[in-house]
Amino acid sequence: MLTIIIVSYNSAQTVLRCQSELLASARYPVIVVDNASSDGSADVLEKRFPDIRVMRMPQNLGYGRAANRGLAEVKTPYAFLLNPDLEATVVDVQAMLDFADRHADEASLFAPAVVGKDYQQCGAINRE
Repeated sequence: MLTIIIVSYNSAQTVLRCQSELLASARYPVIVVDNASSDGSADVLEKRFPDIRVMRMPQNLGYGRAANRGLAEVKTPYAFLLNPDLEATVVDVQAMLDFADRHADEASLFAPAVVGKDYQQCGAINRE
């Protein structure tokens, strides 16, 4: 099992466009760390996806500090930092989780791999 963490700053519409299917599935725990958005992003995401947890930061902490706040709340063996503008589906996340489970004794960090300026997914890369 893994927890998905999304750091958001005024990006509810981007999350809705790129990750609606994944979040609506409620298959994985999701933590959205809202970095003091001024456009109502936290409210929009909570209303649309009642199963996600929205952590509202009182000020914009920046990506790294906000990600660390979300990571501190993870209770699953894996965490997936998902940028709001990355398109991800249940199938994509499950494939990454399956890969991580098969290779858990070989690495501690897994990420989807992309190549080129067109950001076409090329699958996992194993660097030995």
